[in-house]
Amino acid sequence: MNLHSIRIGRALAPVLGLVLLAGCAADFQDSEAVAAAARAKAMQNWKLALDFEGNALEYPLERLDIFLFDSDDPERWPETFELSGDGVTLVGILPVGAQVGYGEALENLVGKTVAIGTYGGDPHDEQHSSIRLAGIRVPVAGGSITFRKVTGDWSGSEGDKTVWGTLRVEVQGADGLRELEGAFAAHVVSWG
Repeated sequence: MNLHSIRIGRALAPVLGLVLLAGCAADFQDSEAVAAAARAKAMQNWKLALDFEGNALEYPLERLDIFLFDSDDPERWPETFELSGDGVTLVGILPVGAQVGYGEALENLVGKTVAIGTYGGDPHDEQHSSIRLAGIRVPVAGGSITFRKVTGDWSGSEGDKTVWGTLRVEVQGADGLRELEGAFAAHVVSWG
């Protein structure tokens, strides 16, 4: 290699570096576009459908948040959840076998039934479980969520990860507890 070749190589190195960076940036932008399109498609399914006194009710869902704890004792410090949307707040605790952990093992939810609690969710902003019926926010006395499947490829608050399932909620009526059943799909995000 002669001196002239070395000079040309040094002159081209920054240009080649920029070309490579531009290619990486284009790949990143392509990935963002693909993720945004996947999210937009998944959002169409994010809702809760319930049957109430023979009427079909539908609630748009924002998210199923799972709150993680860094602990060696998952029974003492379990993961909590909050399913929220327009007129819906359902909270509870994930039992050890259904916890997803920092590896976001969402498949651990599939096939599990978890209780809906009356109070909980985000440990920094706990909520009461409630649902809007006939225009009135009604406290939820109990119930359960059964997770059926997880779909989507993109994690995080701007992703498309979706958990699907069925649920049963109990609300106090004039004549005692009433049970409502339905199905849902919700964007799932873990926070830790």
